[in-house]
Amino acid sequence: MERGALPAHDVQAAAQQYNWLVMGGPLNAAMLLGDEAIPTPAKRRTHASSAVAAFLRSIGAAA
Repeated sequence: MERGALPAHDVQAAAQQYNWLVMGGPLNAAMLLGDEAIPTPAKRRTHASSAVAAFLRSIGAAA
């Protein structure tokens, strides 16, 4: 934010929201469905990339 790369936002809230964007789905699936639900490395990368894009859009930054 200091360099102007990101718009001003509540960093504490944003960190929690980002954490759940990344961890929520895979964690929930693993807890409910067991080890077979743990995504492959390729699916984890795709999920993480989508979470980053969604997070940046949520704070008004260019993805």
